[in-house]
Amino acid sequence: MHITVQQIEVFLAVASSRSISAAARDIYISQPAVSSVITEMERKLGLKLLTRSNRGAELTAEGRRLYAELDPIYKRFEVATSRVFDDKGASVTDMLNIGALHTPDAIRFMLAAAEKHREMYPSRTVTTEYFNNSELRSNLLCEKLDIVFTFSFEIMGNPDLDCRRLHTLRQYFVMPSAYCDIDGSNFRFLRDKTLLLEVSSGREVMLNICNAHGFEPMRIKYVDSYLMLAQMIADGEGFTIGGRNLPNLSQLAPHIAFVPVAVADCNEYIHLVASWRQGDERPEIRNFIDVIEMPEVYAKASHIQEAPGSKWYSMT
Repeated sequence: MHITVQQIEVFLAVASSRSISAAARDIYISQPAVSSVITEMERKLGLKLLTRSNRGAELTAEGRRLYAELDPIYKRFEVATSRVFDDKGASVTDMLNIGALHTPDAIRFMLAAAEKHREMYPSRTVTTEYFNNSELRSNLLCEKLDIVFTFSFEIMGNPDLDCRRLHTLRQYFVMPSAYCDIDGSNFRFLRDKTLLLEVSSGREVMLNICNAHGFEPMRIKYVDSYLMLAQMIADGEGFTIGGRNLPNLSQLAPHIAFVPVAVADCNEYIHLVASWRQGDERPEIRNFIDVIEMPEVYAKASHIQEAPGSKWYSMT
């Protein structure tokens, strides 16, 4: 079995737009060609990836799972192939490389700040990427990224990093809808369930929240992206603790429920932060941090809406 890059690109375009015709327009090929590629992928994989109707193309459960696996990989492939030179021929050393945790809260702030920075400093090239928590931290420390937007539990207190707190995140128990035969206050039924965590994603904080609500999960399972984590919750494989915004939530919404966490009872507050390397005083870093603190960036970050599928991962 051999799946080509073109087939992956076509599948992700259809999954993002939920439409054969819209995908054909986005990637500049004909509708019959898009349909042919999807049919060939389904034949090779032995799976039904899409259901077609007058309303468009909906992912099957297998299609959603494949999308969750492929989308982060393909986005990183795009970044890797364009990192050395951008469209203007600027070398990588002329770039300001910004990363965000693969969640809408972090991505909204990254995109709003990058857009304002480009407006104020048009000669400066800014790249925007997304990663899981451990990748963000290692890429920042190894100087592959200059500034990152992520959650506080993996950044604050690190002596090698500076950070700026942006806002406090409201937390919820995020679980399959099938779990929700509860009264909203007794969460002990979750002790028989699996706590799903994105890699390096605040294990002790999450367990403290569970303990404060009177239970410990049966087991902990780690997932390498929030996109896959959302898919696994929708498939009934466990629960997590997080915000109301999850990747691809529009397609998964009927299968996922949110119950507020009583954070004050366990004194575990999670913040969205911007972070950079301790002692990095380059003017471009200070300029970007100044941009982050502008009121219009905060306002824009609060109102950027998620475009369908993966479109909202990129400024372009």
